[in-house]
Amino acid sequence: MKTNLNSWLIISCFFYLFDLIVTCWLIINFGANIELNPFMRLLFQINPALVLFFKFGVLFSYIFIIHKAAQGNYSFAYRGTQIVCFLLVLVGIFHFCFTVLPTIPKLMTFFPKLQFGLFGWP
Repeated sequence: MKTNLNSWLIISCFFYLFDLIVTCWLIINFGANIELNPFMRLLFQINPALVLFFKFGVLFSYIFIIHKAAQGNYSFAYRGTQIVCFLLVLVGIFHFCFTVLPTIPKLMTFFPKLQFGLFGWP
């Protein structure tokens, strides 16, 4: 059972880091005003290093708290990790839909033979 919790934690960490990377990329390319979270926007405006310290602090705190909670009540920690993982997957899907998918039509101009009429493309 412990391996299942570890798998959920790894998936959560992956999507958490994906969110951090995409958010940093968006801030670099479009400015701090694109960040929806007002606290994170303020940290980006003050110093981007603060965002990294804060995000990694939250990540390590999350892993520590889940580890301690699993020792006392494993099913509670397991369900909590599943909920956090689900929310991070939703954030990942949001980032994918609004950063990767809009660039696909631009990429298709470089590869005209690959246009299959998907997503409303001619």
